[in-house]
Amino acid sequence: MQKASKDKIREVDKDAFIQAFITPNCPYCPRAVLLANRIAIEAKGRITSECVEATENMKLATKSNVSSVPQQVMNEDMASISIGVQPEGKFVNDVLSYSSSKYTEIIASEQAKKAEAEKLVDAPNIPVRLTDGNFEKAKNKYPLLVIDCWAEWCVPCKMIAPVIEELAKDYQGKITFGRLDVDENQSVAMQYQIMSIPTLLIFKNGKKVGQKVGALPKKVLESELVKYL
Repeated sequence: MQKASKDKIREVDKDAFIQAFITPNCPYCPRAVLLANRIAIEAKGRITSECVEATENMKLATKSNVSSVPQQVMNEDMASISIGVQPEGKFVNDVLSYSSSKYTEIIASEQAKKAEAEKLVDAPNIPVRLTDGNFEKAKNKYPLLVIDCWAEWCVPCKMIAPVIEELAKDYQGKITFGRLDVDENQSVAMQYQIMSIPTLLIFKNGKKVGQKVGALPKKVLESELVKYL
């Protein structure tokens, strides 16, 4: 779990109850249950997480309007229903809306930090944070932009992250590197049909000119990228 999520969960001061509805043959359900359980563990007793096998508990599934799995419900409130594996940051915020009296303050602070982090500086020597909101601006601002499409749960993504950071320093002013969380920015992920991660999208003068998939070694990746200079 990300440090930012753990920090927010420390602000839980009200009891809450998460139900994660699943079925045995659903490939996405284990991730949904694992996330709910991690939140409950971090909350140290203030949040309870329950895994509900929908086909074995039809009365409860019907009561909770389960039409697709995984489905999450907070405090048995139908207005809280979320379907599918939720991005960690979003789901933690959903939980906080039911479990923290500081929810409004936390969200306001998070949005301010996000706006600061999304600023597109000139000639950065670290990967810039890209989102659905600033993607188009970044694509048109930087003459040569390499975007690392990743997700928190992806092990190969963690392997390539240090490589991207090193290259951002090595090629400052020549190649701009950015990182885009596909779970939290699904519009860009869908637009460019990101089916596997890590995926590197390469843009030159605002146009996509290349794409690399997988955690490539630094020398291999570097030799590919310098072709676009």
